[in-house]
Amino acid sequence: MASKVKLGSRTYDMGSSQVGELRDSSQVRGDIAELRRRFDEDGYIFIRGLLPVRAVATARESVLSTGKAGSDQGRVESGELLRDPDLLGVTEHPELFRLFEDFFGEPCVTFDYKWLRAVKPGESSGFHMDSVYMKRG
Repeated sequence: MASKVKLGSRTYDMGSSQVGELRDSSQVRGDIAELRRRFDEDGYIFIRGLLPVRAVATARESVLSTGKAGSDQGRVESGELLRDPDLLGVTEHPELFRLFEDFFGEPCVTFDYKWLRAVKPGESSGFHMDSVYMKRG
């Protein structure tokens, strides 16, 4: 029997045509041609363990300790939090830059402003369009 997965207010069967596991590309991290092929085929690349677990856990604690999660679609507006060294240690981690630079074949940069969504367990950020990326940076 398939397990049930709740996304927002709807429930789906895991493994159905609507919801399934992401293909893990961790084993081919160093094979840029294969990563590009998978991206073309799947529309995403999923790599487990790219970022250190401790760095992610520390950033998570920084976010949760503010109590700012759960505003409009989970958006966190706190400017101070968005400049937190622990959070930046994840969003600007050298492994992310290395992956993107390898994938695109050129130096990568990030926006100074970060759009953080912190959603409580059992909730979702709702259906939305991130046009903000096209208007600010």
